[in-house]
Amino acid sequence: MSSTKKILSAVISLTAAAAVITAVRYAVSDKNAEYTFSGFYFDTAVTCKTVSSDGSLSESCKSIVSELDKIASAYDENSAVYKIDHGEKFSPEKYPDIGNMLNGYKSFEEKFGEGITPFCGSLTLLWNISSDAPYVPTETEISAALENVNSSVDYDGAIPEGSLLDLGAGAKGYACDRLLEAALSDEKADEIIFSTGSSSLMWSRESRDFTAAVVDPINGGTALEFPCGSSFISTAGGYERYFEDNGRKYTHIMDIRTGYPAETDIASATVILPCESGSGLVSDLLSTLIYIGGTENAEHYAEICGESFEDYGIITIDNSGNVTSYGSVDIVK
Repeated sequence: MSSTKKILSAVISLTAAAAVITAVRYAVSDKNAEYTFSGFYFDTAVTCKTVSSDGSLSESCKSIVSELDKIASAYDENSAVYKIDHGEKFSPEKYPDIGNMLNGYKSFEEKFGEGITPFCGSLTLLWNISSDAPYVPTETEISAALENVNSSVDYDGAIPEGSLLDLGAGAKGYACDRLLEAALSDEKADEIIFSTGSSSLMWSRESRDFTAAVVDPINGGTALEFPCGSSFISTAGGYERYFEDNGRKYTHIMDIRTGYPAETDIASATVILPCESGSGLVSDLLSTLIYIGGTENAEHYAEICGESFEDYGIITIDNSGNVTSYGSVDIVK
């Protein structure tokens, strides 16, 4: 499917863009009830609502999210990634979720090209933007860190020598994949709405409609809304995690080509993929790749999506507030 490109009014302003998911209201049947949990996972606020005849799916989802959060952190001394980065030998048998994510990164690169790698920990840890003490490194320090960044996802069951893991670009999307698996395997499950702010899953066994809203990355509030079916939705932007030094803003999204935080004309990039053929990991990684690549490369990635998915959507908001959409997404507000 070829991509279609739509330019909307240049005055719609947007900042940071987490997709906010809301289900179209419907009556919960007598046999079903809503179960929710929320908490702080993946360094952000997370919410999950399930509709089921009992609370087992909600408990499973909470367990999965908690488990992945403990695995993926590069800063928690008890996490698998931290231990691997500090000398523990990686084994996909011991850490199957990490192995699955690394295979997913590799497949993503084969389809969309280089630009996102899980082997960039030496760079992200150097800048330390997600911590309480971010730091602008020297050129010498950046060059040294880049020597240990494996820009190609060269994964065959082992981590490239000298490279450090950082799964931040895909962990939330992968969590969406795991939760969908849990819902599909539970015959009592009717619906799940899961949001990490930057990556979300909405799924309904009865193919109910949902409405998603993209946050204004420039002024806050809601920038736009669009209807969708069961979908993975991910948004990348530099509006939430950043620091300023000497009047310059540094976002948390790194450009592994330069060793610096990405400088782009996109304020936020949102990717919508159907649950039937897409994945949360792909939507998460692709939103980041589009953000880094800027508006000049967005249509190229949209064309690849058109060849891979029957139904997809991409929405970019540039730094001037211009909104551009690709694919079948229908912006209604």
